[in-house]
This record gives sequence, C-alpha cells and structure tokens, in this order.
Amino acid sequence: MDTEKIWKEGEWTNEARQIIEGLKKFPDNSKIILILRHSHRNEAKAFEKAQKERLTPQGHAIAKKFGENLPNNRPIKIFYSIIWRCEETAKNIHEGFKSIGGASEL
Repeated sequence: MDTEKIWKEGEWTNEARQIIEGLKKFPDNSKIILILRHSHRNEAKAFEKAQKERLTPQGHAIAKKFGENLPNNRPIKIFYSIIWRCEETAKNIHEGFKSIGGASEL
C-alpha cells in the first residue's frame, strides 16, 4: 500500500486534504473545533454489524497521515465516540500529530 500516493491522489482522501488546507488559513491564535467521522473501513454487510467495523490497515495509515499534515502551531485536544473505528482514527491522528512535534491530548 502506497500511503503517500493514496493521501495525495485518492478520491476518498480529497476532503481530508481540503480540511488540512483550510486549517492552514486560520490565524495562529484562533480556536478551532473540527468534527470528523472516521477513516477508511470495510463496508458492513448488515446494518447491525456496521457499529463493530474497525479501520482497515489503509484507514490506520491515512488517519496517521492526516495527523502528520495538521498545522502544528497550536496544541490540539482529540475527543472520540465509543465506536471502535472512531477511537482508532483519533489515536492514529494523535500519533501522527505528535510525530511532527505537535502537542496533542487524547
């Protein structure tokens, strides 16, 4: 899996890239609230099973890449719901953000 190529060229990552570009336009002292869903997951065959779907390996990698691309000029706090894939997404964003020197709190 070429995470860099998926991040830069993937159709499903386009909105994430747009969010990153939009965040860069805010003044450094602004307070921002960003609400996201989750990264890539498999489609559940039945509605009842959708809640238990976890991230794919690609979903983990892209969530981390999202964190690596966040502007690191301000600290962030990450909150997530009880759904596993949302927690996985949040933890990967946190890990990616910290890897570029960002101050992040889960």
